[in-house]
Amino acid sequence: MNLVPEMFLSKWHLITLGMIIVAWIALGIGGYDRKTVLRSGLGATVLLYVITTAAIAPFVQYKDAVEKRMIAELDRQYAARQESGQELSGSDQLAAAAAAFREDTSYIMYIYAGNYSESEPFTGSLIMRIYDDSGKLLQEETYEKLTLKPGEKKKLDSLYSSKSGGKYEYQFTSLSSEGS
Repeated sequence: MNLVPEMFLSKWHLITLGMIIVAWIALGIGGYDRKTVLRSGLGATVLLYVITTAAIAPFVQYKDAVEKRMIAELDRQYAARQESGQELSGSDQLAAAAAAFREDTSYIMYIYAGNYSESEPFTGSLIMRIYDDSGKLLQEETYEKLTLKPGEKKKLDSLYSSKSGGKYEYQFTSLSSEGS
């Protein structure tokens, strides 16, 4: 299990904080002696925090695993381009990736993009085409006004489909080259 900070302190823990405050107020109003209030209040605090953390842990783990897999796919795309031996510049230093993950009876497809330039930011658009295993176009998405800072890798979108997208292709267009 990979421990990530979001697992221990997230927006969902605010609900727990509310329940803890209610528990402490109820113990105070209940007329219990101070020792009972402290012992029961601390017990409720620990118990509610552990229950919340245990409930959200699988979701946080899944999100972290998807992000790592998608970043690895971006890195693989860029490494394959580097192996050509040519000097890379402009859109050659950009990579995009799409992958489908099964969720019950459908698939969720994540779209990521990365800028591997150490100094040049990218501003432009990305066209992503996702195909099924037989080569039929499942989805085509265009991301206008896309901005990637040097070295930045980020999630662009989550798409739902009844079929798994097995293959994809992408095309970056820089704003500076759109006018020509």
